[in-house]
Amino acid sequence: MDYDGCAAWLFSTQSFGVKLGLDNISRLLQSLDLPGDHPHVLHVAGTNGKGSTCAFAESICRTQGLRTGLFTSPHLLRVNERIRVDFQPVSDAQFVRLTSQLREAVSNWNPHPTFFELTLAIALLHFREEAVDVVILETGMGGRLDATSAVTPTSTAITRIGLDHTQWLGDNLTAIAGEKAGIIKPGVALAVAPQKPAAEHVITLRATELGSPLIKISPADCPAIDLGLKGLHQRENAALAIQLIACSGITLFPEKIAQALADTTWPARFQIIHLPDRTHPIVIDGAHNPDSASILVETWHAYFPQTQATLLFASLKEKDTRTLFSTLVPIAHKVIITETGTTRSIPANHLAAVVEKILPRHAEPPQVIADAKEAFIQAIEDDSRPVLVAGSLFLAAITLAQIGNRDHQASLQ
Repeated sequence: MDYDGCAAWLFSTQSFGVKLGLDNISRLLQSLDLPGDHPHVLHVAGTNGKGSTCAFAESICRTQGLRTGLFTSPHLLRVNERIRVDFQPVSDAQFVRLTSQLREAVSNWNPHPTFFELTLAIALLHFREEAVDVVILETGMGGRLDATSAVTPTSTAITRIGLDHTQWLGDNLTAIAGEKAGIIKPGVALAVAPQKPAAEHVITLRATELGSPLIKISPADCPAIDLGLKGLHQRENAALAIQLIACSGITLFPEKIAQALADTTWPARFQIIHLPDRTHPIVIDGAHNPDSASILVETWHAYFPQTQATLLFASLKEKDTRTLFSTLVPIAHKVIITETGTTRSIPANHLAAVVEKILPRHAEPPQVIADAKEAFIQAIEDDSRPVLVAGSLFLAAITLAQIGNRDHQASLQ
């Protein structure tokens, strides 16, 4: 198979759905003799900030001279993005070879491995071949039954916990925290971001039960330096990454940490893009739940004080869309409603009906353009203010792809 064929086969396994549980992934990893002999395995769970924390941790480890293997989800443009060595996505040729090998190995399996289980296995095969020094794993969802939990870590971290994926993880912080705390392993040190009391209680109790050293991040731990990722909340993610690495026993050289944090990049996290033919920038943010929307609004006020945006917005059926959009309303001057073209996306006309009930009475009705590409073109035609793309990582991906396909070169900050 070529790259397109391998990617198509991999995506076809999404029809098996989300299957929380470790039996199948444990069997798969055992059959492939994975994860391999890596000195350090860093495991990150949480609701918001997982990807940023993993990106900071990868940059720090690489700057310290370690060879890094990074596994994250979801991807934005190409599935290769989920699997990186020294921050470089797995090449198409390597992806094809590993995917073909794995497809043959599981051809007769029943139950068949899921998309997420297969991508994790491909990542670990790649990391073993590349002899990485440190593996950094981001959970896909939850923690206790997430496929990444089949890998034994040398340290763990939990970012801020909020309400998301409630149909799978529970509809309250106590239940969700219990799932996230499932990554804690006996005697393995845990670094944890500041939490709401209900979540903190669950995490602390679980760590105590398992005899796992617990390091709680405080404001005093947050580096007061310029970071590659924007927003005050990223200082907390950076501090968490530092503690996660230290908990694994990796020797850190303080003089290299600041540069690593400044050089860290991660797409769709308040990503500011300047186009040559626009005065005002485009901001792309993957905020898709109320807590991440609150952080987005706070960051917006810091970078664009007293300025409202043209908001390009889409959302998914399983999200708390009313609260999500209500949080974003204060920074929106004009709203363009669209959809992402996936089965999970709320149809644009249905979303508009929800949004109209939330907008202030004096606000103009939202513009409805179902095709996300056309909606983006319409959004950037008005250069009187910045454009903010938010509500869905799927929408962020469509927008980034469209910017990349423009005839002129975008300047990315």
